Amino acid sequence: MPPKVRVLVVWLPMLATDSRDEWRRGTVRGRQFWDGDRVVGRYLADVNLGGFGYAGVVWDAWFLFGRDADWSAAPPAPIGSGSTVAGTTNELARALRRV
Repeated sequence: MPPKVRVLVVWLPMLATDSRDEWRRGTVRGRQFWDGDRVVGRYLADVNLGGFGYAGVVWDAWFLFGRDADWSAAPPAPIGSGSTVAGTTNELARALRRV
């Protein structure tokens, strides 16, 4: 039986062709948000979550948190992360099996 997970997806415009009008809802199952100002991506870079903070904006990355992750003070350390999303799907699948 697959683990029960909650999926949150944040889309940000990083390429010239990225726009809210072209955003494909339904691509991913889960709650999806559009971040046209890249606020989330910049924040994740500032806190260097998952080690992806070197570029100023984290994008095309995934993070997996444990069931008891506490976000009240700062982002918790992920129990898994990867980038690019398409290039690390095997790692994501392995991380989900450990949940």
